[in-house]
Amino acid sequence: MPVFYGDSNRYFGVELEIDGAGKDDDYADELLDIANADDEHIYIKSDSSLEDGMELVSHPMTLDYHKNFCWEDVMSYAVRLGYRSHQTSTCGLHVHVNRDSFGLDRDEQDEVIVNLLYKRTQK
Repeated sequence: MPVFYGDSNRYFGVELEIDGAGKDDDYADELLDIANADDEHIYIKSDSSLEDGMELVSHPMTLDYHKNFCWEDVMSYAVRLGYRSHQTSTCGLHVHVNRDSFGLDRDEQDEVIVNLLYKRTQK
């Protein structure tokens, strides 16, 4: 069950794949200890596209909450353990956004989503 952090009408959930240092439960626990020191902010999933890693998944958070979250500490520790993300051919970053933050009804939400996906900025 997702836990929403922050106070806004727009929330972002992050799925970050990290690879190269193992699927070790101890490493997962160490990363969770940092991220979840005061509450459950992230959890870890396995991902079959990874050769030797895991996926860090955040609960939905506002942008401000993400900016103030301990991502730098989590990522620095993951790098020290030997994980990589942007320097691999196996990893991806997925960001989820709650649909209802794009408008009051389905038609308005669909229009915003179409603009995000298909329309180019005019020059």
